[in-house]
Amino acid sequence: MLDHRLIGARIQAARTVQGLTLEQAAGSAHLSPDILRAFETGTRKLTVEALCNLCYALGVGPDLLVRGRID
Repeated sequence: MLDHRLIGARIQAARTVQGLTLEQAAGSAHLSPDILRAFETGTRKLTVEALCNLCYALGVGPDLLVRGRID
């Protein structure tokens, strides 16, 4: 089972490393800032489409966000 709070923390960490505000990352991922905030806090489950958009916007692969590592 996926830990959505942990995935959200990884999203926030990746966003911070890239130097993006929540609003900038949300815009690049075609999400509203409120939705991205909900993903980052784990209060909303990440969809596959949102995961793909976030990976592209943050320049990371899905393994990093979902599993916390790159294989």
